[in-house]
Order: sequence, then structure tokens, then C-alpha cells
Amino acid sequence: MGIFNEIIEHESLTEREQSIRTFLIQHPAKLYNMTAHDLGEVTYSSAAAVTRFCKKLGCRGYQDFRIQFLQDYREQRGESSGRNGTGQTVDVGTDMPVLLREAVIYRQAVEKVIKENTPERINKAFNMIHGAGCLDFYAFDLNSHCAAYAVYQFMQCGKMAGVYVEPSLQIRSALEKRPGHLAVLISFTGNNTRMVDLAGILHANGTKVLCFVGNMDSSLARHADHVLIVPTGEKSKGMLREAGVTLFTTAFKYMADVLIALEYEKNRERLREDFARFRKMANNEIWQFDVSSKDMEMPE
Repeated sequence: MGIFNEIIEHESLTEREQSIRTFLIQHPAKLYNMTAHDLGEVTYSSAAAVTRFCKKLGCRGYQDFRIQFLQDYREQRGESSGRNGTGQTVDVGTDMPVLLREAVIYRQAVEKVIKENTPERINKAFNMIHGAGCLDFYAFDLNSHCAAYAVYQFMQCGKMAGVYVEPSLQIRSALEKRPGHLAVLISFTGNNTRMVDLAGILHANGTKVLCFVGNMDSSLARHADHVLIVPTGEKSKGMLREAGVTLFTTAFKYMADVLIALEYEKNRERLREDFARFRKMANNEIWQFDVSSKDMEMPE
């Protein structure tokens, strides 16, 4: 197994060692001209931390690790003439570090979600979702894409849901008294003043609030009926904000997928009946659905 895979799959890394791993995956070519001291400096750690990192990966020290790492990197770049399943040329030398970086981020997201959210916390969030007649998502900027993803998936498993991203519509929605609705707020920092205001308005109208936030000690978390922690990586000094945002969105989608799967299992039999009616409607010329498409198949 190559050193790249060793880096990705190693689990017992400290916070500083995770910063070293993140830097190596994002900037593999920079190791050509870096000493252990240089690597420690750019990852806000130290030469000693770099050496410990290398030894955890089975290397004798930094120089041994550096040789193996760069050899593995060169071998990957040497495969750049390959073709993918469609016959298109694939530049593995360019794409592979990106793929490895995304694999690392996904692994970190899953590990941090499990670490920071107990099964009881997840179950409580699911019970709130399952018991609600409709889910109203509120989000700004990039988080609106997370909300749209969750809304689409929840609708597919039988849970009515909608998303509000435009400020005036968010306020109009929050001001309405909607019995049975659950407000779901998504915030990277948890300190967005507009989101905090919305949570206050929703509470005043008797609407339960479930928050996905990156910080349990944030203002938004304190206004919520329940909170799920979405890791951001901000506590890791070696992680850039862009990587933290990617970690947040990846972790949110993972958590949403878990909750969506639980909701689907609860509604499985009803969904089969709904799907049969849906296929019947698809035969109506007004809708013009392709009932032979794989997208129309009911998942097992």
C-alpha cells in the first residue's frame, strides 16, 4: 500500500498531525523543497511533530518519509496517459491529489460527526423531524445548497419540506404561525445575526427550531430546541477556511443522509403505495414522465 493510502487511512493522529496530513494532500509537490522544519512551520506544528507523524506511518524519519512520499507522487504522475471508462484522457498526475484530498476530507467529516454527536443526539433530531408535518429550512449563501439538497432528499422519502434563502421570504415565513412545522436552521459559525433573529421570531410563534451549527457555544445554538454539531475544522490551526467550509458541507450532507435514511425506513410501506400512484399519474399526457427511466424506480 502506497504512502498516500497510509496517510488517508491512518486514524490515530493528533490535531497537529491532521494539519500535516491536510497540507500534504493539498500541496504534494511542495515537499520537493521542504525540510521537516519548513513543513512544521507551514502546518503550525514543529519539526518534532513532523518526525512523529512520519514514524506513525512506518517510516524511519522525515527523510525516509519524504523519499517514499515523492516516489509515490511521481508514480501517480507517470500514469497521466490513462483513459477512463468513456475513452477520455485522464490526467491522473493532476487529478489524483485532488481525489485523495476529497477522500481525506470525507473521512474527517464522518469521524468528526460521530465524535461530536452522540446516537442520542442524532435520535432526538430524527424524532423531531419525523414528528413534524413539514420541514422549513433556512440558510444563507453556500449553506443554501446544503438546504436544497436536504429538501429534495426528504421530499423523496415522504417528508414535506421547503427552503427559504431570500431574507424577505425568510422573515415572512418565520412570522407565520404554522402548527406542526419544524424550522431547520443551518449556519457555519452559528453567530449570523440574521439567523439568530429568525430563531427568535420562530420561537415567539411557537415553532420548534433544530439547528445545524459548527459551534455548540454559538448564539444560534443557544436559541435552538436542539442542535446537531457540524464540524468545521476551525479549531485546527493548519486548516484553511476554504477547507473548513468544505468539511462543513461534506459533514452536513453526511448527517442529512443519515436522517433521510431513517425517515425512509419509517415510511417504506407508504412510499411504495405513493410510488404506485405516482407511476399511474406519469401515464397522464400532461406530465410526460418517462416511466421506463431508472429515476422512476422505487429503491429497495
